[in-house]
Amino acid sequence: MREVQVHLLLDHPNVVRLHDVYETWNSVSLVTEFCKGGELYAHLAEKTVFSEIEAATAMRQMLRAVAYLHAHQMVHRDLKLENFLYESTAPDAMLKLIDFGFSKVWNKVNPMKSCCGTISYVSPEVLRSQGYTNKCDVWSMGVILFMMLSGYPPFVGEKGEIASKILSGTISWRGPWSQISTRAHHFVKLLLCSNPDRRLSASEALQNPWLNAAAPPLYTAELDPRLQRSLRRYEKATPLQRAAMQLLARELDMKTIQELRKVFLGLDGTNQGTVSLEELKSAIRSVDDGAAVAPSPRPSPRGGKKVQFSLPRASSETISRLFSALDANGDKQVYYSEFIAATMGSPAKFQQQQLFAVFDRLDVDKSGTLSVKDLERSLGTKFEGVAVQALINEGDRRRVGELSFDDFSHVLLAMPSTPSPTKARQSLKGSLLELDGPELCTV
Repeated sequence: MREVQVHLLLDHPNVVRLHDVYETWNSVSLVTEFCKGGELYAHLAEKTVFSEIEAATAMRQMLRAVAYLHAHQMVHRDLKLENFLYESTAPDAMLKLIDFGFSKVWNKVNPMKSCCGTISYVSPEVLRSQGYTNKCDVWSMGVILFMMLSGYPPFVGEKGEIASKILSGTISWRGPWSQISTRAHHFVKLLLCSNPDRRLSASEALQNPWLNAAAPPLYTAELDPRLQRSLRRYEKATPLQRAAMQLLARELDMKTIQELRKVFLGLDGTNQGTVSLEELKSAIRSVDDGAAVAPSPRPSPRGGKKVQFSLPRASSETISRLFSALDANGDKQVYYSEFIAATMGSPAKFQQQQLFAVFDRLDVDKSGTLSVKDLERSLGTKFEGVAVQALINEGDRRRVGELSFDDFSHVLLAMPSTPSPTKARQSLKGSLLELDGPELCTV
């Protein structure tokens, strides 16, 4: 259950998505997105070793996931080759982090002490059980990189022998290392530094010269006019429409959102797995659509005047309002699903079965209609500061106190709508809580 609680807080392109949880009297089953590309471990076993470019490309993706966890006060504590999956069999398939059974929401005031993880990847401070930080994950990433470049683990032997070598820092540098570049060799040493205070953080590792030279970032922070129009449409949507759009974003397959995902990663300049106001503003300002600085009236087909608005030339106040619409929980950052919901375009282009999937998720009691109780169980008593009853009223055309699928579809397909009030916003994700529970150990 703790794994479920932690996983529900996660929202990043390099973290596997949790779709459903089923609980019986003696088990809890998790349904995640299907990553048919298989384990990173299997790929390494087949290839024997990765080239430096291949290793750096994989490392960048994995470190993005780890940096995201650490930026949001979470520690994985069981990073290994088996816990990264390729989402598809394509040559450029993205890696996804899985298995949060040992993960913990952690604050810097209280060091962790539980000895958990997989022995070959465990850091020396974890073995000492005298207190450790999220740097334990960085050590594990060092082990993974070592194995990708050399084809064998840095610490070998029986369980007790491995633990002894980890504690003493006795690394087996042999074989392929004579053919590996000095920069790569040095980077591995920085990750496998026995002193956690001197070890790189995940965000620092992403700035390493070898990583950026061998696998430079592929994504650029650019919001083309089409995406900017989608952002404006989302800003003008009502709370019920935005709630539905966030859920709809979670139903889309990888091919549908592939380009949007690249844009999001390009915007995330700090590698925290979110987009800040300044990052969004910079991306908008960087696009010059040739429009005038001020809105310019143009004749409409009906003879009136239609205002054409240039978002790249918009005021900072206007962009701040746009950001506020995306920032559902008001914590000054836009998460991955929020960004996809705001940029994926009009719901009219999606199939009815995708709209029904969202409706079915909100229909908790499976009555075929959405009641206040359904929405309260799905969204909480309020969404974006608006009471759930008001959300029902928004789409209740028959005035029966609930929404049919036709009512729900009508609300979505009516986008864009009049601007919604700028109120405190509440995300679909849960709040970040310190999760209590028994500590586990598999070392």
